[in-house]
Amino acid sequence: MSTPGLQRPAPTPPATLDALTRRPVRDLLVELAGHVVLGVAVLGMALPAALILGDAEASPYRPMPTGLALALLALASVLVLMGHRRRGTDRLPLPNLHALAMGVVLVVVAGLWWASTWSSPAPSPSALLLAVFATWVAGAVSSVLFWRRPLPRAQARHDPLLDEDGPARVLAALAGVSSYRADALQERLGVDEPTLVAWHRQLVDVGYATSHLRGGRPWLDATGLGRTALTDHLAAVRARP
Repeated sequence: MSTPGLQRPAPTPPATLDALTRRPVRDLLVELAGHVVLGVAVLGMALPAALILGDAEASPYRPMPTGLALALLALASVLVLMGHRRRGTDRLPLPNLHALAMGVVLVVVAGLWWASTWSSPAPSPSALLLAVFATWVAGAVSSVLFWRRPLPRAQARHDPLLDEDGPARVLAALAGVSSYRADALQERLGVDEPTLVAWHRQLVDVGYATSHLRGGRPWLDATGLGRTALTDHLAAVRARP
């Protein structure tokens, strides 16, 4: 019994495959929403402290109650986790240098927060808010800059398997992310589960894709060999007269 979609004769146009390598915009919106929620929660703790510090003589600094601070962070974490559960892809981890820069900003924020409770005179409220705001902005900017996984450099090399519509579309979608949840990829490509399984199996058989289980759900991945094969194939197709 043939699987629907495997007998489509016309290869997928390069423009369509290029579009599939881009993560859905909703992924970016979910990440930005997470940064906004965390930013609001952190500012909710930092702003009252900064305002009090600005008038330290009239009102000695008292930290926000621990229970309220923990509640704000818990609420932010729950909202972010809910958003990420709805997202069907994993993006490539941030580059090491960027992650290091984020860590430095966070250490500065923690240091200012600690100093504000012990030092005399307390640090400038504007410095505290600036550090918090810098952390918030750095996280949001990183999501915009790194939301698409870069493809490897291409050397024109035609691959007959990728002339088939199904495997080419699956590999293109997988190439732009670190992992894709199977049901989310199925929804994006508009196919049923048996069709996606058959297409993915063809890629697995030649070493272009793999899969793993997470939370009892299947996630699909492109291998380095598969991502290279896709870019090489697209270069060969574009070079055709």
